[in-house]
Amino acid sequence: TPKRNRHEQRITVAFNTAKLTASFLNYETDPRTGERKLVLEPIRRFQYEDPVAIVIEDADMDGSSARDVIDFRVETSNGKKVTLKAVETAEHTGVFIGRVFPVEGSPTRDSEIQLPAGGTISAFYRDEENLEPGIPTDRTVTISHAQYVEPTMGLYTIQSEALPQVKPNLESIESNKAKKQKRAPEEVVKPRHTLTYLYVSDSTTPAAVQGADLRFDVVAPHNALAASSTMNAYVQTRTGVMAYMKKNPDMSAPPHFSKEVPGTLKLTGTLNKPQPDVPSGYQLGTGGTNPGSASPLEEGRFHFKVPLTLGDLPVRSYANKSAEKLPSSAFPEGLAVKAGEEVIVGFEWEDPEGKTQWLRQKYQVKGHAILDVMQNGYAENLYKVFVGEKVYIRLIARSLDKGPERDTT
Repeated sequence: TPKRNRHEQRITVAFNTAKLTASFLNYETDPRTGERKLVLEPIRRFQYEDPVAIVIEDADMDGSSARDVIDFRVETSNGKKVTLKAVETAEHTGVFIGRVFPVEGSPTRDSEIQLPAGGTISAFYRDEENLEPGIPTDRTVTISHAQYVEPTMGLYTIQSEALPQVKPNLESIESNKAKKQKRAPEEVVKPRHTLTYLYVSDSTTPAAVQGADLRFDVVAPHNALAASSTMNAYVQTRTGVMAYMKKNPDMSAPPHFSKEVPGTLKLTGTLNKPQPDVPSGYQLGTGGTNPGSASPLEEGRFHFKVPLTLGDLPVRSYANKSAEKLPSSAFPEGLAVKAGEEVIVGFEWEDPEGKTQWLRQKYQVKGHAILDVMQNGYAENLYKVFVGEKVYIRLIARSLDKGPERDTT
């Protein structure tokens, strides 16, 4: 603007609404610098004597050039109370962290608080200044002690349904055939069956399909502390168990579940619901829904899946102590199974007395045969042929895979 060398604009600075969370203090090492970095993760449950971090994000309380200190209050479900300090993580971050240690016995430090098994602790922070001026508000977060609950297993059976065959338009096929004289670049396998995963009770033997993922859950709330919590389970085949017993004639059967059985795999379950993979010739209906309405973290439901692949029984276990030294490239992509195979799922845990317990469930493996009459290149089906023309037959039958050699039928 002519004859104006100064411009003004006014802005209003509002107060910040504080945020309160409970977190574990995890540290990760930066691979480039080698420095340890604090990683905060909100938690749902905790074990006794776990260092629980109360994280307060309130930029309004960053009032000096030094690391500021603020107060917060912790109360338990049985009426215990303690006031603690939270220290700013660095200068001018506006993020404050305080620690509290839930204990079963009498506290020996100011930061400890006594809590009964299965009880809760609630942290309170008085947000004096926020987006509602003049109305101080208590911010709160509540988390629970991870009281032992005997684990249970949830199973998913696979139901298959043949897809309706679309009646071909022979005139259109003849027209396209005349235009296409070259071999198709890729083979095409159209879906012929729908695979649907259904949640079933543990009193039945669920079905699994060769080439598709086998699914199961383990419900153990006391192990579901945060969204990143994981658990381990194991799978093996009846063929592997019989081979193990043959090499160990002194035992009639492995006790509970032996990790030494050839072909045994160690699986990692997470609190994220997986999407099952199905092989060519199938399409996925539904991936399986458990009866509970709570989130996996709230319910403590760990999801597992493992591909059932074609192959021969490995000579070793991939779940024992010696397997821990193997490189990741040495592990198979899935559990090798044959038609009619019985898959055994095992979950190991420790009870409050320190004794090892096992849950075992069985799955029955089945398969389907898909027969197609194809044109050259196996990209399109053949519905009409003249005398002297070639006919290409394709049979997809994973159940006919009998051994390491190329089988015939």
